[in-house]
Formats: sequence, structure tokens, C-alpha cells
Amino acid sequence: MYMSQDARVTEEQSTQRRSQILGMNYVDTSGPDKPLFTEVLSVPEIKQLRAVPLFADAHNISFGVTNMTSQQNMEMLRSRFQDQRVSFSLISDVGFRDYEKLYDPPKTITYEDVSITSGDSNDLYQRVTATLDQVLSDDVIAYLVKQCYQLKGSDIHLECQEHEVRVRIRVDGVLHPV
Repeated sequence: MYMSQDARVTEEQSTQRRSQILGMNYVDTSGPDKPLFTEVLSVPEIKQLRAVPLFADAHNISFGVTNMTSQQNMEMLRSRFQDQRVSFSLISDVGFRDYEKLYDPPKTITYEDVSITSGDSNDLYQRVTATLDQVLSDDVIAYLVKQCYQLKGSDIHLECQEHEVRVRIRVDGVLHPV
């Protein structure tokens, strides 16, 4: 999800006001440089606790937390890192999601182009199915439209069946199953 720069600024300002009300430090995470401290928390812990390490050394750890981070999770982090001085700063939800993507980048999907040949249509079906199984749901239609365009197809037929969807693209007046 992409956010306009104005919306991001508004989100950061709102989070900064919230931090003042809560009496917490605030960190603006909209900048490009975000150091990662992978040895502090695992990716599942970051997601579960809604806390991300912003700084860590032998004596100090600073966590970024959101307004959705529970006091119980913050206390658990304090007790887990008793040998270090633990501090918390409020960060925006968008900033937290940015850090989540840095610690756990989304899987890269390879979109294989469809070609219509008189060869084995079962092989084509399996390749397209494998691609669509990896594709984000928002991208399925975009992928099919792109393939239709590349094949110089005139239309796409989506036929809902009991356990699957049959996709056919019309090229030169003939419907080809993909």
C-alpha cells in the first residue's frame, strides 16, 4: 500500500501529538535510513509484540511501539532485556509497517508470460496456475489483462466452477484456456 507524502506527514503529526498526550518519546520513521537490529527480536516477535528495535548496543535498546502495543508487551520486553536500559518511543502505524517490510520483505513473484500454442495445454494450465497461486489477489486481474494485451486478445472469460475458476482469453475469435 502506497501513501501520499501529505498523508504520511499527517500520520506522523498525529502520532507525534498522541505521544505528547501519552507522555512518550516520539520517533519520525519516515526517513530513508532505518538501521536493522535483527539480533534483538525475531520477525514473529516483532509482529506479535508490535515493537521494533530502533537502536541497540551493549547497554541500551530503544523500541518503536505503536498505539496498538500493549503495556504487557512493553513490560515483557523490559524484563527480557534486564541487562540493558530499555526505552520506548511511539512510532506511526505506517512506520511500523515499513519496518515490518524491512525485517520480513515480501516474497518476489515471477510473473510468467502466457503463450498460446497448439502444444500441451495441460502444461500451460499448470504454469499459469502456479503463477496465480503466488500472485497477490489484487494483482490477479492486472496479470490477466496484461497477458491478454500481450497476446492481442479481445476479451477475457472468467468462468466460476465449483472448486476453481476457468480462465479463457479470446485471440483471433477463438477462446484459449489459460
